[in-house]
Amino acid sequence: MAVGSRTQKQDEKWVFDSDIMRSCTVTKQHKQAYIPISDILKKEHCRNKHPFTQEYALYLEVVETEMASSEKRNKAPIVDFSIGLARGENRKIRLIEAKFNVDNLNNLKSSNIPDKVQHTTDVLRDCGIPIGSGAVVLINKSPKVQQQKSWLARILMAKGAYEVKTVDEFYKLYFCA
Repeated sequence: MAVGSRTQKQDEKWVFDSDIMRSCTVTKQHKQAYIPISDILKKEHCRNKHPFTQEYALYLEVVETEMASSEKRNKAPIVDFSIGLARGENRKIRLIEAKFNVDNLNNLKSSNIPDKVQHTTDVLRDCGIPIGSGAVVLINKSPKVQQQKSWLARILMAKGAYEVKTVDEFYKLYFCA
């Protein structure tokens, strides 16, 4: 890509790849947790319209519930879901935390998000697929939340590769080729 060019070749952008999560050992062990993203957004109280129709993700809340039950322990905080991404021959898992019920990001304990990411990384470690550092934090479109978006992004950036996005921005980033 030329300096200053606004075009991006397909293999320079990370894009959604359903085969990655489907081939993950955790997905194979918890088949009922591999569900449509539209269902996950509904379960996480996303009230906005979204473009997801047929895309699937691993709903990690189900995975953690099943693991805690089988290991006879309390549930640990975990991010909401994960997707597979590909760029050329490279593959990785991207973690997604949904914060749709939060109407004031100042009330959000951002230190909890890195803890969730760490636990999720531990759960997915044996998948055989690299896990991207940080996570995407999905937020609602309310005016107050949008004003606080860059503040949260700056706080989280100090802790890793975090992105704060609306569902539409998330879709454009990874699902539009």
